Amino acid sequence: MPNGKGIYSYANGEKYEGLLYAGVRQGFGRYYYTDHSIYDGQWTNNLREGSGTLIHENGEKSQLSGTRTSL
Repeated sequence: MPNGKGIYSYANGEKYEGLLYAGVRQGFGRYYYTDHSIYDGQWTNNLREGSGTLIHENGEKSQLSGTRTSL
């Protein structure tokens, strides 16, 4: 299981760059979605948690907080 900073590419074309613990997204990381939006923020157990910024394809930014149950 990977630990530390890493890059993981998914079969659907999405990508995660950031901290991993026991192979799961944990801590700070950046997630690139296939719709060209980017989430830049905190992760816990593969879920967006805490504070972060969602950068939309058009460059608009949304501040997020709390827990997201899915990507």
